[in-house]
This record gives sequence, structure tokens and C-alpha cells, in this order.
Amino acid sequence: MTGEGWTQAVRRQLGLGRVLPLGGPEDGAWLAESAADGALRRMADRVAGVRLGTVRIGVADPAGRYVAAVPAPPSALQPGPLRITAEFAAAASAPLPPAADRLRAALSATAAEVGLVVAEVDLRVTALLEKDAADAAPSSVPPRGRARRGGGR
Repeated sequence: MTGEGWTQAVRRQLGLGRVLPLGGPEDGAWLAESAADGALRRMADRVAGVRLGTVRIGVADPAGRYVAAVPAPPSALQPGPLRITAEFAAAASAPLPPAADRLRAALSATAAEVGLVVAEVDLRVTALLEKDAADAAPSSVPPRGRARRGGGR
């Protein structure tokens, strides 16, 4: 097994996921996907009437060629703007577009606070929540899955 193969195997075992670029290509900074996923989920838990499902962070423009100031770590996405793609459940008692707008704003703001440069936040409603489930405290909602692993879009 090569050095890069070992590194990827260790990251999989530790659950760190891929490595995401922080800031611009000239910054040469990186963040584990699991850390970004955790920050996004904590903020999404505060958004009324929604429950975040699967989150995927990938490259917004795969054809874009950005040169990093330092070599990227193994399993890192190429530097450049990112796209967050997420599924969520929303309260059936309220209009969906405002709920999606609130979640999109929360995810965008959190990504920026963490240092991720996000060009797009794509959301898909995958379920409707009953009133009791929508009003429940985040701690009473069953845990959700972690970010899916794999290559960028």
C-alpha cells in the first residue's frame, strides 16, 4: 500500500472524511469534512421547522483550475469554491420556500464562519414533519447520518 493509500485508510478509520480547502487557494489551509459537517449540523439544529439530513460538500466548479499555495493533503478536494448539497425534512404546517431559505442562510453563514468558501447551497426537501416533530427540541430528534464520503461533484 502506498503512503497515500495508508493516509486514506487511516482517515476512513477515524471518520474524518475528505479534506476541504479553507479560504482561497493562496491560503493553503485545510479542514476535515467531519469537522465542517458537525458545525453545519449544530447550526441547522437551531433553524425552526427543519431537520437536516444528508450533507455533501463538493467542488462547485470541477473544471475550475485553482493552484494551491501548498500541496494539498491526500484525499483533499481541489482548492476553489465549494457546493453544499443537503437533504432536509420540513414542517408540513408552514410554506417550504421560507424554511429552505432559513436553512440555506444558516448553512451559508456557518460555512463562512468556519472558513469555507461556498458558492452554492443546494437543498432538497425529502420529508414533511408532523407538527409535534417540527416543534420538538433538537435533542429529542433521532441522530442523523454523517456526511457521505466520496469524490467531489
